[in-house]
Amino acid sequence: MKVALTVAGFDPSGASGTLLDARVLSKLGHHPAAVVSALVPQNTCRVEGLFPVPLGQFSLQLKAVLTDLPVRGVKVGVLPTPAHARELLKALEQFNGPLVYDPVLRSSSGSPLFNGKPEELLPFIRRVTLFTPNAEEARAFCRGRSVRELLECLKKLTDGAVLLKGGHLSGEKATDYLYDGKKVYAFSAERLPVDARGTGCFLSSALLGYLLKGLPLERAVEEAKRALTEALKRAVKLGACRPVLVP
Repeated sequence: MKVALTVAGFDPSGASGTLLDARVLSKLGHHPAAVVSALVPQNTCRVEGLFPVPLGQFSLQLKAVLTDLPVRGVKVGVLPTPAHARELLKALEQFNGPLVYDPVLRSSSGSPLFNGKPEELLPFIRRVTLFTPNAEEARAFCRGRSVRELLECLKKLTDGAVLLKGGHLSGEKATDYLYDGKKVYAFSAERLPVDARGTGCFLSSALLGYLLKGLPLERAVEEAKRALTEALKRAVKLGACRPVLVP
């Protein structure tokens, strides 16, 4: 069993953030460890606010996990401030496993989840293994209209690979694009009429989970996207508003 660390916000409803990440990683056979970067009061209807974990507490969580557990991979979601990104970058200075970053800048309902300018995240983005923005998040970092323009720009920001998620792109199918600097790979799936919470959290955690299973990047993306599609089909309405994913 491999230890996988999620660094993300805490959603008390369990529909996104650290709790969903842990469920996905456990489903894939890994031991999930979690460092909470922010408290994000929310439910299936809305986000009520963003409360960054004090930097000292954030640092102590990282130290507690990284100095004890044999962490093999890291998935990162909400980084509420540039200072949190810098602290995480410092804590991972000696880490050499896969690092997946889902840049959650705002919630799907529009609530801001990052207090800073997108360019302040660039030193951290440079370090990651796989950068997974959706089209809206990509355009916060890059000027580009076409998929190719966005991919070329995003790849210049990181030494790793880029996965441009296609949920916000037009088209009959939801197509994600993986670019490693040499080749573009397209992964398509049917668009399902399910407006579930936590799809970005699910996909990035599944990506890390499959990478830790030893799958090459292209195959990990294929399997993670398939898992997300199946989870959308199983989504259940537990609260008053949006359905919740079932890993």
